[in-house]
Amino acid sequence: MSAARPGVGQALPPANRFRRGSCRILYMTPAMMAAGAARKKANAIKAFGTVVTVEPEEFSKILSIQPEPLIAVAEGGVFKTNYRYLTSCKGLAFFTKSPAPLELPADAVVITAESIDIPD
Repeated sequence: MSAARPGVGQALPPANRFRRGSCRILYMTPAMMAAGAARKKANAIKAFGTVVTVEPEEFSKILSIQPEPLIAVAEGGVFKTNYRYLTSCKGLAFFTKSPAPLELPADAVVITAESIDIPD
């Protein structure tokens, strides 16, 4: 009576069959996110090398002993704005975070960065 529709009850052609391993993960489990965060942190540590975190007063002292210090500055914070500073001196990188902007030397070369992320 009624003609069967094409494809109904018939095997799909090979091009349309589901191939094993072709499905993609559409969500990330908490374990996947934690593994990704750990890998990101490990890569950040490799990229930075040794970073010394100091108080803002110590950071100012480090700046005062350098002629024309190079300083990266960024604003950060989620609930409160803070100011992040990064410089190097004698082979070490120094980082500080301050709730208020620091007074920088007049001869400093200041680079405004989008963000400064230091691994914990």
